[in-house]
Amino acid sequence: MRTRKAFIEVSAALSAMALVMCCAAPVLAGTQYGITDLGPVFASGLNNAGQVVGGSDAWYSPGSTLSETTLAGGSSYAAAINGDGLIVGSVNSTYAAIWTSASALTPTLITPGQPAGASSYANAVNTVSGVDTVVGNYITPAANSYAFSYTQAGGPARLNNATTIGEGWVLQTADGINASGLITGIGSYRGTANEIFLLNPVTNVVTDIGNAGLAGVSSGINNSGEVVGAIDTQNINAYTDNTSAFSWTSGGGLQTLGVLDGYSQANAVNSEGVIVGFAGSTYSDGMPQAVIFSASGQPIPLSSLIPADSGWTELNWAVGINDNGQIAGSGLYNGVQQAFLLDPVPEPVSMIFFGTGLIGVVGYVARRRMQTR
Repeated sequence: MRTRKAFIEVSAALSAMALVMCCAAPVLAGTQYGITDLGPVFASGLNNAGQVVGGSDAWYSPGSTLSETTLAGGSSYAAAINGDGLIVGSVNSTYAAIWTSASALTPTLITPGQPAGASSYANAVNTVSGVDTVVGNYITPAANSYAFSYTQAGGPARLNNATTIGEGWVLQTADGINASGLITGIGSYRGTANEIFLLNPVTNVVTDIGNAGLAGVSSGINNSGEVVGAIDTQNINAYTDNTSAFSWTSGGGLQTLGVLDGYSQANAVNSEGVIVGFAGSTYSDGMPQAVIFSASGQPIPLSSLIPADSGWTELNWAVGINDNGQIAGSGLYNGVQQAFLLDPVPEPVSMIFFGTGLIGVVGYVARRRMQTR
């Protein structure tokens, strides 16, 4: 009976230890990364399964080679991919489009009847209450832009309605949507252009996050409602020495993040609140460097967190980070532009933590057995 009891105690303790390690992993891991070359494309989106999509008509799925999807006789650009594998983007730089899976060669056009001179773009997709929902922007032949959402059942719908217009909002681009259906983007508010908004489409409540300036963007939103992007602090429509990454939460408001060589931009934030993007650099060609923002908001070059002999001469843009800590982006591999996927490598301290913790657990159970005897 003692042997069985001791076995149960050890099993329970090890289970508890495993739970602690699982919970601790996101905190301890991520200071170093392994890197995978995805091929000659420009990455633009990443989902929690580690699937990456991007320009040059390409997508990547873990364990597979680079694949391409395109409309015959044209070109396509994939902007985002959700957990169901639904891909959204544009075709011929004119039509917003969706691909039902990465293996489907022919996309569905979201606005197939748009007139000559008009264009539309699907910028983000998420699953909201079981429904795949796409957001983007539509540009009329007169060059007026408005934000839209799209579902397969409901088709495209302009986000502006009588309520939002009555409050003084013109919602022009929708750039991100989270699992709760909250949408972020850029619009004008009571005549002031380039305002960053957060829309609850159920209640029609629009929150004014702040003015982005001429070169500012609203890039992404996580499931907690944290919005990230960049603001043009001098309103001169240039990145050099004036554009700063930001993070906004309902409790803390808009907070600017750090810069390198004068500028930075946040492109994505995961459920843990980890933010990635790009910032200024000292690369001889003047290209930016991909960064991850520290807890204090300071940008850390991702190139400093990969093996020195990886063959990557530059990491320029980080465009996505998922809830597993994987990061997608683009840079130069042996001097050629390629897309990459970074996978967090556990720090040695996490292994030490596991080893010492395991020894402590076993020792604790052994002492209990001796005391029982």
